[in-house]
Amino acid sequence: MIGAPTLVLGCFWLGWTGNYPSVHWIVPAIGTIPIGASVAMIFNSFLSYLVDTYLQYSASAFSANTIVRSSVGAAFPLFTVQMFRKLGINWACTLIGLLGLLLSPSPFLFYKFGPWIRTKSRFSPCYDLLVAKEIEAEEAAAAAKGDEKA
Repeated sequence: MIGAPTLVLGCFWLGWTGNYPSVHWIVPAIGTIPIGASVAMIFNSFLSYLVDTYLQYSASAFSANTIVRSSVGAAFPLFTVQMFRKLGINWACTLIGLLGLLLSPSPFLFYKFGPWIRTKSRFSPCYDLLVAKEIEAEEAAAAAKGDEKA
C-alpha cells in the first residue's frame, strides 16, 4: 500500500530536481530509488493479488496481465520521448506523478472492496469469504449453546 504514494513522491522528486544545473546529479538519481522500489512493490503485490484471487485460474490471470503489461510497455516509447521533449523533464514527470496520484487510492480501494469485487467474479472462488462465514456460523452456534446452558 505504500508503493503508490512512494511512486508519486519519486516522480515529483525526479521531475523537480532533474533539470537544473545547480542541483547535483546525485539528487535526481536518488529520486529514482523510490520510483524503482514502488514499481517493485506494486508489481509484486498485484501478482500476489492475482494468485490469491483466481487460484486455479491464476495462470490465465498472469498471462492476461503479461499481455496488457507488454502492450503498454510497447506503446509507451511511442509517445514518451515526444512528451518529455514538449513538456520538459519537470512537467513530464509531474504529469506522470499526477497520474500516479490519481491511481494511488487503488490499493486502498481493493483492500476495502476486494471481498465484494471477488464475489462478483465467476472465476474467483472466494474461499476466504466462505471460511469467514463458516467461522461466524460456528461462533453464533457456540454462543447460542452457551445461552441455553445459562
